[in-house]
Order: sequence, then C-alpha cells, then structure tokens
Amino acid sequence: MLDPFWILFLAAFCFASLANVFFILLLARINRKRPVEQQIPYFRMNIWRLAGDYRRLYPNSRLYVVPWLSTGFAFAFMIAFIGYMFSR
Repeated sequence: MLDPFWILFLAAFCFASLANVFFILLLARINRKRPVEQQIPYFRMNIWRLAGDYRRLYPNSRLYVVPWLSTGFAFAFMIAFIGYMFSR
C-alpha cells in the first residue's frame, strides 16, 4: 500500500502537469487565430495575458478555467504534502 507521502506528492505532480498541458492548449488555440508575426512564443508566455486573450477570442468557452483549477489543486496537494512531511 502506498504511503500518504507518495499519494500527496503524485497528486500534486499530476495536477501541476495537467495545468501545464491546458496552458499550452490555450496558447495553441490562441496562436491558431493570430498571424505568424503576432503569435505568442511557447517559452515566453504570460499566463495573465493568455487568459485575457483567450476570453477575447473565445467568449463562450470556459476552457480557460481548467488550468487555474488544476494549478489550485496542485498547490493544495503540495501544501498538504509539505504539511505531512513536517508532521512525521
């Protein structure tokens, strides 16, 4: 059986990875609608600007909420992980 130490660590890692995938997905969808010279590079993205641009280009989509929720869960599990580490 897995120790809660590893469960919390893996949950935090999975949610952080999921948030990264969704931020890249948002960026790809934004870049698809822009001309080549105005596209946002993948390694220099500003996540606040990314969310605003996505809401402007896709006003009826709520996909921009998913990476923020995943990031929040990742931080929550990481705090729980750290708390568990120091309570041993």
